[in-house]
Amino acid sequence: MVQEAIEKVYGMWNFPMGHLDNGETIFEGARREAKEETGYDVELTSIVSIQNYPNKEAIKIAI
Repeated sequence: MVQEAIEKVYGMWNFPMGHLDNGETIFEGARREAKEETGYDVELTSIVSIQNYPNKEAIKIAI
């Protein structure tokens, strides 16, 4: 988990998250976001959860 630095949610704990770049797989995007937000290279082995937010045009995938 990472501690948020954005003023609106400053100091709250959250999972690293972000958007996929064009052509990225879910796993590639998750590895990139984890590296960007924590500085660690991670190994991903499975998908834990997929949640769809149609009103926000977003999907949350926990890996």
